[in-house]
Amino acid sequence: MKELPVKVDDVVEVKILGLGKKGDGVGKHKGFAVIIPETEVGDWVKARITKVLPNCAFAQKTEE
Repeated sequence: MKELPVKVDDVVEVKILGLGKKGDGVGKHKGFAVIIPETEVGDWVKARITKVLPNCAFAQKTEE
C-alpha cells in the first residue's frame, strides 16, 4: 500500500481551491485532498488532520 502524505495530528498549511458537496473547503497538500470545514475558496489555513482515508483527509482549522 502506498504511503499517504499526511497522518492524524499532522498540522498542514493548505490553500482552499474549491468547495465540496456539503460546502466544506477542499485543498491539496502534496497533491492529496484535504477537506476543512468553515473555510472559503482562496483561504490559506493551518489545519490539524483528524481523519485519513485512502483518497482524502479531513482536518480542522488551528491557530498553531
